Amino acid sequence: MSRIPRTALAGIAAATLLFLPTETTSAGASFTGASAVPDFASATAAQLPSLDGGTGQRDADGGAEVSWPTPALPQDVPPAYRVERSVGGTTTTLTVEPSAHDDITGFADDLTLPTFFLGKTVTAISTGTSHSCAVADGEAYCWGLGAEGQLGDGQNTGSAVPVAVDTSGVLAGKTITAISTGSFLSCAVADGGAYCWGLGELGDGQTTTSAVPVAVDTSGVLAGKTVTAITVGFVRQCLIADGGAYCWGMNADGRLGTGDTVYSAVPVAVDTSGVLAGKTVTAISAAPNHACVIADGGAYCWGSSLHGMLGTGQTGVSYVPVAVDTSGVLAGKTVTAITTASHHTCAVADGGAYCWGSGGFGRLGNGDTATSAVPVAVDTSGALGGKAVTAIGASETTSCAVADGGAYCWGNGGSGRLGNGDTATSAVPVAVDTSGALGGKAVTAIASLDAHVCAIADGGAYCWGNGGSGRLGNNETTPSPVPVAVDTSGALSPDACPGDWTLIADERCAPGPSVPVTYEVDYILRGWQPEQSLIIPAPLSP
Repeated sequence: MSRIPRTALAGIAAATLLFLPTETTSAGASFTGASAVPDFASATAAQLPSLDGGTGQRDADGGAEVSWPTPALPQDVPPAYRVERSVGGTTTTLTVEPSAHDDITGFADDLTLPTFFLGKTVTAISTGTSHSCAVADGEAYCWGLGAEGQLGDGQNTGSAVPVAVDTSGVLAGKTITAISTGSFLSCAVADGGAYCWGLGELGDGQTTTSAVPVAVDTSGVLAGKTVTAITVGFVRQCLIADGGAYCWGMNADGRLGTGDTVYSAVPVAVDTSGVLAGKTVTAISAAPNHACVIADGGAYCWGSSLHGMLGTGQTGVSYVPVAVDTSGVLAGKTVTAITTASHHTCAVADGGAYCWGSGGFGRLGNGDTATSAVPVAVDTSGALGGKAVTAIGASETTSCAVADGGAYCWGNGGSGRLGNGDTATSAVPVAVDTSGALGGKAVTAIASLDAHVCAIADGGAYCWGNGGSGRLGNNETTPSPVPVAVDTSGALSPDACPGDWTLIADERCAPGPSVPVTYEVDYILRGWQPEQSLIIPAPLSP
């Protein structure tokens, strides 16, 4: 039997696709259409020949051809064909307009569907000393050193690619919205609660290590409160709940901000009898020996100010929050982001970047290496000229910022942590390389703690610097002086097509060899139809 040439069938569309929901495991498509002609009541079913001898086939790209011998029918009224298609057990009705050629009638069909999504969207990222974590599609993923359970997957081993944080326990059914990492532990916010995993000081009243998340205690000061942000600071963690700041862990140098040095294994309230009285805390960051918050647009810090990192113009220790100096470069400005590191602090105010503390390695970004106990403006005569800073991150010897969708870093360039393809130190901002993985992408968030930096760009995660323990997440342990994409072949892999379907070009899915496809064809003429329909399988062509 002859077949209709592909050119004769081209462009004969079957119908409009209905996207599958992401929870569907069996594949298929849905079409709508009507097939009817006026009922002339001048024919009978017995007078109409049944269709016979149909053939069908499909290709790996999701195209199908269906044909059958053209039935001998009166020519005054054309038949209206009806087609039901079954793909993987899902039956749908098509609206088709078959064409006839050399006594063969048929049509071409498109079996493809759009992809569900081309990977998970990263919405938060954080770097620890030797590991990193991210939030993607409401779930947490970590990579790097895992010896103390800081990856949260129930193991005490590291991974050079992202692994999913365990959700079989306290995180079951919860949506994660924020994450923070430190030296040997990680914490997250999920559904208004706080959860931590790794080495001790997890906020659950214990000091034991846990390789899976545990809930931070809510029997005390956090009772009934909603957590919105969290920060890990080595041996002391802090969070924001209902506009207030709370911390737990070691309290040397007044790290908890409570006015004393008493250790607490559960959250305690940061003092609000002084500069924070009546203010709403909106951002928080904790370093090993000090912490800072933003409240009502101002910056406030507590703990050790050995290098002037509290920003008050003084060194020493403060056991309660103190206001960062606003008599100089911050005068009249509104602070919108803040970050702390071992020896310095940085903030964003009115679109500019400002830092204070130790100036070693040029970490303050003002072109100098001198220490400053009050904020100084990060240099804008070069790479940051004319740009608006929106996010900032600080590590022990390096600082980075996001400005106008680009990433910029300054300070120690060792291991390539400035991301500009070099290992030299710079006391002023330099642009992170965009000739490779970040090419054409807009950076929206950045994080740095020790010797590596990670960023979010167009919903993906990218890291650079020291690659030890797999902390860059690219399945390598070597340093990279330019950004590399965090691996998406595993836990963060694309989940684009339904089961047994194949991802093809143009972000579409085609039914695979194991997905059965059949067509049931009949027709109506003058209100009558044959007594039997034609069943046509459409196997995948070899």
